[in-house]
Amino acid sequence: MSDKPENPPAFPLQFGNALKETLAKKQEGESDQDFTLRLARHRDGMSLRDYFAAKASEQDIQFWQDVYYQNNSAITREEAKYVYADEMLKAREQCQS
Repeated sequence: MSDKPENPPAFPLQFGNALKETLAKKQEGESDQDFTLRLARHRDGMSLRDYFAAKASEQDIQFWQDVYYQNNSAITREEAKYVYADEMLKAREQCQS
């Protein structure tokens, strides 16, 4: 098992080859920025880590802030959410083994 748990898309999108080819072509008159934004909207969605971080409860956030505080360290609420998400990914990986 690696140190970093697998982080698949939370809501994967399936595109056929024709749609992928269409998305990858810059349209006439389309700025570079608009092209980049259009492609970004058609990625694989949010990662599972992002999903778990968004679902962290107030108790989860406080728990991880307390753990880091007890170890003479401090983390922000956002950092605590991602610590929670990383732990969820590890637990998910252990359940699948």
